[in-house]
Amino acid sequence: MPGALDSMIAANGNVEQALVIHDAKPTGPAIKPPTIQAISATELAARHFDPLIMPVDGLIAEGLTLLCGAAKIGKSWLVLQMCAAVARGVPFLGRTTTPGPVLYLAYEDSERRLQARLRTLGEEPNENLQFDTNTITVDGGLLDALNGWMMNNPGARLIVIDTLQMARGQIPSRMNLYSADVDFLKTVKLFAYRHHIAVVMVHHLNKMRDVEDPFDKISGSTGLTATADTTIIITRKHGENIASLDMRGRDVWDAPPEIQFDNGRWRVCDPAALAREKYEASPVVRAVKLYTAQETVTGNWYVSYENFRIWALGQQLFVGGSAREVHQKLASMQPLLAQHDGIMLALDKRRDNAMGVVFSKVGGNDV
Repeated sequence: MPGALDSMIAANGNVEQALVIHDAKPTGPAIKPPTIQAISATELAARHFDPLIMPVDGLIAEGLTLLCGAAKIGKSWLVLQMCAAVARGVPFLGRTTTPGPVLYLAYEDSERRLQARLRTLGEEPNENLQFDTNTITVDGGLLDALNGWMMNNPGARLIVIDTLQMARGQIPSRMNLYSADVDFLKTVKLFAYRHHIAVVMVHHLNKMRDVEDPFDKISGSTGLTATADTTIIITRKHGENIASLDMRGRDVWDAPPEIQFDNGRWRVCDPAALAREKYEASPVVRAVKLYTAQETVTGNWYVSYENFRIWALGQQLFVGGSAREVHQKLASMQPLLAQHDGIMLALDKRRDNAMGVVFSKVGGNDV
């Protein structure tokens, strides 16, 4: 095969000219090879770093955070409440906040809806809390726009982008999803590092079921969680107002295990209040309270497990599919019925060849 010199001779038709081109040394500045920029542990120990900015203590730190959850679960209510708290420097989910200007890019909402939600939350107007509902994508100049906002808002603490997908724009057709996810989030994360600010991006979960790791339900590739500094997942069962928070990240330490959604506002569940709420919602407890509230039930009142089960079904309350199951459920609630409602249960009493329970009312500890 012809070499480089042969190709030059063929191209120029002149051996001497080809030799001159072949032997010529490159002009211009020499390209220096990369070097390792090492620092010793001694030098590192002597360096001073500014304290890490924590808009929400222990929960949201400077850098990039992903907040992920299913559609219509209350994510936007949660971040709006967080933005308002940081803007005023008041606690959020029981955590202290670092006050300062906040920008909420509410790309899926209108100004009318934001106004209504602020009124629902009882938030007073605050110059530190700013909104923009006009979508700008990263490839459309979002980071340049945010740089300009940072210049006009010194001391800014938090930027929320709702949602990641709206701000992302088009994925390059020749790039695989993992690389695209990493490159996209890396640009946002470097912006956060450069300005020492927390950026929270709201994102969705996919519809996968029965996954062992809830973080596998995040829509997109694992490049998202690999690149983000912190990832928070909010999970809430349909029709319930209690949600759980799972968190993994750097520079943060924990999230409240359960939060409750009440009239637009999220709050940390009080364990005692949550236990009482679950007690009051129990079909067995509701059935016992209804049964013993009847005028005919006085003193010590016996009812067989089977008859109690049938009576409860008539009240549209399922307390078990068999007498044995009724017994188990009554036994599990026996101490709490006495404590909260003063209803005593004497279990496994036999009358007319049927096992049952004797109810009596004596007054409870908190009645």
